[in-house]
Amino acid sequence: MNKKRKVLIGSLLIDGTGADPINNSAIIVENGIITFVGKTEKVKFSSEDDVIDLGEAVILPGLIDCHVHYGGTESPHDKDWVLESDLQQAMISISQAQKSMNYGFTTVRDISGNGIYLRNMINKGIVKGPRIIACGKGLSRTGGHGDAYEVPLEKAMVSHPWAIICDGEEEIRKGVRGLIKEGSDCIKLWATGGGLWEKERETDQHYNLSEISMMVEEAKYAGIPVAAHCECLSGTKDSIIAGVNSIEHGEELDDECLEMMKQKDISLVPTFGLFIDWFSEYDPPYRESQALYPGDTIREK
Repeated sequence: MNKKRKVLIGSLLIDGTGADPINNSAIIVENGIITFVGKTEKVKFSSEDDVIDLGEAVILPGLIDCHVHYGGTESPHDKDWVLESDLQQAMISISQAQKSMNYGFTTVRDISGNGIYLRNMINKGIVKGPRIIACGKGLSRTGGHGDAYEVPLEKAMVSHPWAIICDGEEEIRKGVRGLIKEGSDCIKLWATGGGLWEKERETDQHYNLSEISMMVEEAKYAGIPVAAHCECLSGTKDSIIAGVNSIEHGEELDDECLEMMKQKDISLVPTFGLFIDWFSEYDPPYRESQALYPGDTIREK
């Protein structure tokens, strides 16, 4: 026996095509598939329909977030990210994925040690969450954005929630191959610093052109893309030359970068939400120190 079709009516609907919103809309779902989207007046109702009046709700297509970290951390400080229990972080990461879906995100690209496992469990229906494009852990140099500077290197190498540490081309080659073996959908690298302490500034390039090219080469053998965290101009240009698929953040893009990206079909993931948090709600710890490098400034509180 066929299941009743569901007819959702009454909402303001934004269909994502650029068309004007539809007032008093209707959505028909049959056997789990949307078969109609439009005005309620165009629907021929049946007495068998399961009609649900959505009232003042707003419906829109699932949102996509191309840059999340389901690392399961509770603290904003990178030392704590490494010292927190790995099991605790794994449990919290499930909640993070579920919250994303509840906020309307149906697809995300995640950079974390938990992401590959979350993707697999979501695909099997064991836990609820969005569709995950899983990078696994990203590649960071020693002392880079994925290496908590206040804890021993050995601890950071095994317990950082979203980074592995690789130095030099051969370590990078092995690191990428290991991620591919785990089932990574995309390779993430920190080509530049991110501003967590004074020797890991946003203005610093962390991998050279040969190292980035090695990551791209190994990823392309497996047919998967590469995403490069880039906050300074030199690291961005070398990432573009090496042939990454996306630039993450991209604060210092210039006209030459933009033209190169256009020619190579490289995407920009601007992470606007991060900038709002970073510059208005949270100060990197080193900014509170007066012993800053030339060119660094302390933002007024």
